[in-house]
Amino acid sequence: MSDTMDPRTALYQSDLLLDIGRTDDAEQLLRRALASHPHDADLHARLSTVLVDLERYPEAHAEALAGNAEGPSFEAWLSFARIAAHTGDSANAVYSCERMLEWWPHHPWPHVALALFRAEPFASKAAKQEVRDSYARGLALSRDPSLIAMAARAEEKLGDRDRARELVDQGLQEHPQHVDLLMLRSRLKSAPDERNSIYLSILAMDPMHAESRHALEGQVLAARGAAEIGVTWMPATLVAWLATSSHGTHAIPLLIAAVTGVLVAGWSFVLSRRVPASTVERLWPRAQRIEVMCLGAVLAVGLVLLALHSPVGPVAMVGATVVHSTLDLRRRGFAAAPWEPEQVTPRSLRNRMLLFAIPGLIITAVSVSRFEYGAAFAPSATAAALMFLQASMLAATLTAWTDARRTAARVGWAALTVAMTVAAVALTVTAVERSIGPERLLEPQPPTRSSNVI
Repeated sequence: MSDTMDPRTALYQSDLLLDIGRTDDAEQLLRRALASHPHDADLHARLSTVLVDLERYPEAHAEALAGNAEGPSFEAWLSFARIAAHTGDSANAVYSCERMLEWWPHHPWPHVALALFRAEPFASKAAKQEVRDSYARGLALSRDPSLIAMAARAEEKLGDRDRARELVDQGLQEHPQHVDLLMLRSRLKSAPDERNSIYLSILAMDPMHAESRHALEGQVLAARGAAEIGVTWMPATLVAWLATSSHGTHAIPLLIAAVTGVLVAGWSFVLSRRVPASTVERLWPRAQRIEVMCLGAVLAVGLVLLALHSPVGPVAMVGATVVHSTLDLRRRGFAAAPWEPEQVTPRSLRNRMLLFAIPGLIITAVSVSRFEYGAAFAPSATAAALMFLQASMLAATLTAWTDARRTAARVGWAALTVAMTVAAVALTVTAVERSIGPERLLEPQPPTRSSNVI
């Protein structure tokens, strides 16, 4: 491409580049053309459109002003309206559309855009009718799918989801593969299976469509997070509850533990039906799903044994958590590439560590004050041990992630890891001891029938 490119040629080629999504290349092309024709208003107006697409709004506004230097430019005013919409300036967005209607009354875009910008969820009946009349005038001039999508968004803003669905369905009858309309339909429909089928159809047309990929991946991440929380928090909460339960209410926490296990297994089953197996396997591999389900099963069994005052209960629960946390630590802290698709930061790990450490301290303090290390202390000690174990593994991860040059920080995290690990071990030993301790042996025993009793 020559630096002396004709402006009309530059505009035509920039159109082609924008059509195939090469926005950065279109910007460079237009800037080269402007170097030879710095006062060409059409080039400035087109560049403003490109810069809006790149979300560089101050630069786009300056180029739109230059595009209006020789008179009103539709593309420049379109940029003004889009900039105002993206920056939340609805008053200027409405003003830009009104000016466009003065100069180009037969262009459909300002009619529909004005309806979208004026739509309010609590508008009066007259205001709603004005919005509908406005987008109807635009759709009478053109049935472009992007305009139909804008009209549907206007109805959604008005709060009429039924009308919005009707518009989307009409648009898809005319343009069955339009991505914006398909995404709107996925948002307006409530059935998860239907939403996922829409996401998959969009990805079949555009494998790099970010919103569809994010929606499918979000379901896997939510399921994984729910399972992790279920097998970590629920047993710890239940064993603390178990300490205050009478013998007749042991069935309640056990039932909830069983339901938790069913939910963990159910999430895995549902995911395999709703989300492509390749996506599930990439974000939550089968081995990790089996690991979580096994952990949930062992914790449930440990809870049963704990309710029966068996010393095996605390050992089983803490041992399973140690194995799971160690594997998780290896994946997070020492793997060559992070296994988490989302961005995990030291701050998020610190917050998660506090989320476990603080409840562990509270459970320990309350248990000591209420039970005085009696037999009822065993469930609470187990709960606190589970909390401290999770927190210690996160502290170990932070130790591994801390820059080696920050010696004090690494030593601090390492010391915290050791302290919480020691606390977890001590609480586990105490739980086992109290499960078989003298308090259990001194409990009243039911009378037995002796042979010398008449």
